[in-house]
Amino acid sequence: MPDRSQRTEKATPKRRRDSRRQGQIARSADLGAWLVVLAMSIAIPPVLSAAAARLVGLEQQSSLVIGHPTTQGALRLLSLGLSDTAAIVAPLCALAVVISLFATAAQVGFVLAWKAAKPSASKLNPIKGLKRIVSGAGMWNLLRSTLQLAIIGLLGYRTISGLVHTLVGTRPVAIGPVLEFGGESILGLIKVTAGIGLAFAVVDYLFQRRRVSRETRMTKQEVKEENRMSEGDPAVKGFIRRRQRRISRLRMMAEVARANAVITNPTHVAVAIRYLKDRHSAPVVVAKGSGQLAARIRAEAAAHGVPVIEDPPLARAIYGACEVEDLIPAELYLAVARLLAFVYSLPRWPRAKAVSFKSGAQLPINTTWA
Repeated sequence: MPDRSQRTEKATPKRRRDSRRQGQIARSADLGAWLVVLAMSIAIPPVLSAAAARLVGLEQQSSLVIGHPTTQGALRLLSLGLSDTAAIVAPLCALAVVISLFATAAQVGFVLAWKAAKPSASKLNPIKGLKRIVSGAGMWNLLRSTLQLAIIGLLGYRTISGLVHTLVGTRPVAIGPVLEFGGESILGLIKVTAGIGLAFAVVDYLFQRRRVSRETRMTKQEVKEENRMSEGDPAVKGFIRRRQRRISRLRMMAEVARANAVITNPTHVAVAIRYLKDRHSAPVVVAKGSGQLAARIRAEAAAHGVPVIEDPPLARAIYGACEVEDLIPAELYLAVARLLAFVYSLPRWPRAKAVSFKSGAQLPINTTWA
């Protein structure tokens, strides 16, 4: 197994997907929990205020049932109490579930790590468990938890001691203001605590991302093997590309035999064009090539009686502007029209023998291909 110093390459998309399926995911379990705590500290006061009317109605019904106790009245009071409790608790539970799902989805997306959920004897191995505890991730968790508890404990002590000192040091007051002041102080402490916990959770998430990225790094050989397995053997791919080019050239050579003319440079470039009035709006490039391929196009034209016209500027222009099966661009209509008019004006015997000509005809031809 390669050591960590050899893992210099970033994980490929396939490697990351496989790691996610195995449960190797960067996430902080505390992030969702502290988000829920913060949301509850904000949502509980308005929910309780909205529930005050329900509680007053429930108290009135209780007084009536106590004054005239009946079985039906007791059952009705119980049903009313359960429905009021559900109306108070259900929104808070739904909010907690939504926030937890959102926090999880924001960190890891949607993934089902079945391999990580399978029972494994290695997970019960005490030696591996001890290694996890003393590893870098284990020491980070210990340090983070200790520091977090110390800060939260200090804030909690100061808040509660200040609250006790304030309540004990004042003259006696009604229970209502005391509960209101105490509730506000406790809610403020919970919000501050949740904020500190969220800050630690964000840092933990960044640490987990760095850890997973480091653990999923690959060696150069692993990247090569994965590319070979996913995309195929380079030798086989090269053979397939060569076969495809060969087939394409054979098809192109077959089209040269049906061309109207081959325009040359005269030796470096060759372009074969064809014009069918009922099929195309302008002449079409049916073959093109340079070097040896240009020589093959000229030879194929000679073998099938296709006129070979030497016109270097036009040959270079068509070669640079068009690919095979492209229409001639509008700016070359006039030059190509004169060339085709020159070809059509030739006697049948030179066209049948594919005699090479130098283009020089300047016939007034309409450049609209219709």
